[in-house]
Parts: sequence; structure tokens; C-alpha cells
Amino acid sequence: MRKSKPTLRYWDSCVFLAYLKEEPERVVQCDAILKAAQESKTLIITSSVTLFEVLWLDKDQRYDENSKQKIRDLFEYSFIKIADLTRFVADQARELKWEYHDIQIKDAGHLATVIESDVSRFETYDRKLIEYDKKFKNKLGQEIRIVEPFITTEPGLPF
Repeated sequence: MRKSKPTLRYWDSCVFLAYLKEEPERVVQCDAILKAAQESKTLIITSSVTLFEVLWLDKDQRYDENSKQKIRDLFEYSFIKIADLTRFVADQARELKWEYHDIQIKDAGHLATVIESDVSRFETYDRKLIEYDKKFKNKLGQEIRIVEPFITTEPGLPF
């Protein structure tokens, strides 16, 4: 039996923060996605920008050693792939910001990363970005879905 390719999904920085902060209404879904990624059912892509957007886990913005290590460890998993912010992607982000004034520049960077990839699913908790669902296409010409993180955890068939 041939092994199926994992589903590709892009995570915005806020999704990593929701998981790391264990936000009650979000952590269960994030945890289920990470478990699926660990089982090679999905692959999480994010921009190298995420590495410096995810800085602290408490509201006082303190950098305690435990939090720092938790953040470092998460980004070391092989099922989380870091996409480099290239000159081309940065230029694309700038163009997006010029055209769509209400998109934050960091979000334009994330969106440009997805547009220049094979990924067609951009997961975020940012309501403003979700308004752009189905507005863009990736480099393969596929419509980009901008949605909240979700994965079905239905059991397989019994036979």
C-alpha cells in the first residue's frame, strides 16, 4: 500500500502562540494538528519571520528560561518546516501591503510566503486575514483557503 503525501498547511504566528499559551478555546485543535503532523499526516509550514514573532508567552512579555526553551523546542520538530523570507517573498509582501492597506506588513509577509509556495491552506486566528479567504492563489494556481486551524479526528473505517 502506497503511503499518501501529508496535507500541507501554513501556520500564522498566532496559531503557534495559541498552542504555546494553551489558550483553552484553541489548544485542543492545535494539539490535534500537531499530533497528525507527528504521524506524518500533515506538514506544517511557517515563515522564518515566525521565529522572531513568537517571543513571549505571558502578558507581561517576560522572557523566562522555561518559556524560551518551550518556544525553541517547538520549532525543532521535523514536521514544522521553516520557509525562508527571500528577497522575492519580501518584495511580494511589500506589493501586497501597497495593494491591501488593511493587511499588517507582517501578515503580508506570511501571505506572500503562502502565495509563493505549494500550500493552499493558511491557518490563522486573525479575523482580518480570514476575510481574504479564497482571494489569492499559490504558485500552482490553487485557491488559498485562509481559515482557522481545523483537522477532523474521525476514526477510520472498521475494516
